[in-house]
Amino acid sequence: MAANIFTTASALPMMKTIALLASLIPCIFHFCTAQTSKCQQADGAGNVDWVVLYKPPGDKRGKILVPAGGVWAANPQDLENAADHSFAKALESVVGNHPAKKFFAYNNAAPGVIGIKTKSNSKGHCERW
Repeated sequence: MAANIFTTASALPMMKTIALLASLIPCIFHFCTAQTSKCQQADGAGNVDWVVLYKPPGDKRGKILVPAGGVWAANPQDLENAADHSFAKALESVVGNHPAKKFFAYNNAAPGVIGIKTKSNSKGHCERW
């Protein structure tokens, strides 16, 4: 008599994986719908697909890279000023006081940078729960 596929030892890891994926589907939809803000143009006047902000320590504005120009440009205003600011709009659900949302991000090296010599072994990390 042939063994039932659902009772063999080799099928158990697959069944656990399927059960885990099925239980995560509601979480995926929750996080997709929880995101309300989009990346903004430097002046905050409209949406763009992506944007990068580089802010060295001690600099209040930093440099911004948006797809339209493709070059680094001075950020139009201090990051502390939330009015009409592209990053204040894009991160409004992160930096505001929202009891139902928690967010933590840390990175000591920009993506794609090779050969950084520090005594830190930290990695970029972003959590939202």
